[in-house]
Amino acid sequence: MDRPFIHINCASTLDGKIARPDGSRLRISGPWDMKRVHQMRSELGAILVGAGTIIGDDPKLTVKDEYVPGAPSLNKIVIDGKGKIPVTSRFLRTKGRSIIVTSEGCDRTWLSELITAKEKEELELEIIELDGTDGRVDLQKMLKALHEMDIKKIMVEGGAQIIWEFVEQGLFDRFTIYYGPLLIGGKGPTVMDGIGFMKGAASIEIEKIVETPDGGFLVEMVSIDH
Repeated sequence: MDRPFIHINCASTLDGKIARPDGSRLRISGPWDMKRVHQMRSELGAILVGAGTIIGDDPKLTVKDEYVPGAPSLNKIVIDGKGKIPVTSRFLRTKGRSIIVTSEGCDRTWLSELITAKEKEELELEIIELDGTDGRVDLQKMLKALHEMDIKKIMVEGGAQIIWEFVEQGLFDRFTIYYGPLLIGGKGPTVMDGIGFMKGAASIEIEKIVETPDGGFLVEMVSIDH
């Protein structure tokens, strides 16, 4: 396999929502799931999110010491085909290598500002620029490039569009969803967005369903097609 092992992970309400109806952040995971997630980040060594997650939440993309004391730094991968994330984003300034995957059609002013920030602040940043249409990144080419950078395992944390693209292309090995004991309603983001499968569906096998101490449950799945 000339791509990294891909483990998709997300948290959802019982009615399948990952954010509020307006797309704003919704705290779903409690302490039990937060510890599980940070342990997984540490074990896999790399985390991947889309530009929307960075723009909406400005996460640090780290492993918190309170959950995994002395954890090594992560490879922090962000897909931003058009060049939209702020150059001031926090993940760029936390320990570990930051990797931004963009396209040849990205905003060239943004790219120039990003390179300037890298040089001025001596950021541990690498930029992968791939060919693509309409600012979209070819996931298979991206994963091949990451594999060549010795990144062997990646935890994909979203958002919903990114998860859809990985599933739609069959580019995942494991998928875990933590369902918190919440209902939110509305038409906000779901576990997967995108256009959906018009024919067929992704083939998965449910390995285990675990009731969690906080009243939720964890569904562990594997891809049959990988």
